[in-house]
Amino acid sequence: MGRNHVNITNLNIEKYTAGVRITDSSHINIVGNSFKEETAVMDTPMGIVIEASSDVLIESNNFTSISGPAIASNGKNIIVRRNTLTDIIDGIDGSIAIEGSLNTITDNKIETATTSIRLAEADSNIIARNHITGGVSLVSCSDNQIFGNNLTSIRLVIGSNNTFFDNYLTELELDEFAVNNTFYGNTFAAGLEVRFYD
Repeated sequence: MGRNHVNITNLNIEKYTAGVRITDSSHINIVGNSFKEETAVMDTPMGIVIEASSDVLIESNNFTSISGPAIASNGKNIIVRRNTLTDIIDGIDGSIAIEGSLNTITDNKIETATTSIRLAEADSNIIARNHITGGVSLVSCSDNQIFGNNLTSIRLVIGSNNTFFDNYLTELELDEFAVNNTFYGNTFAAGLEVRFYD
């Protein structure tokens, strides 16, 4: 809590409730670590938890077999890039769960059957060039850019002025409160399923 200019690098982190927790801090680098949760005894383990913090870099980490989100963040200027996430079990919050603004999620490999990235009450973020076997979900979000991703699905609930381009996807879900959003240059797989719900 309340730490600045800290580097966390090249560690093997196992059997935790939160592998790394950052609160009210800034300029933190978490690079080249391995997170693995091997026990079911603990309550919803999470890899990295960021609360009310800014300017955090999460880069080139491996997350494996985690029951909760690999990364859960409420902050600003958080960069999540070049990480590998495998077998993340959480189906509600997603493998990467982001709240806040001006965050960037790029060039990650996420292998999960559930929601891979979930933005909630998150504005002006970028999700780009990720390889995702699950989906991206936006809830109460505006002014985000989602582009260049290979993913299964996009779900947009109560959001406006979001832009989606150059993505490859097989499923699209929009609710009646998702308005003034822009889709262009996307590639849709054969048999694309589009759902509108209220």
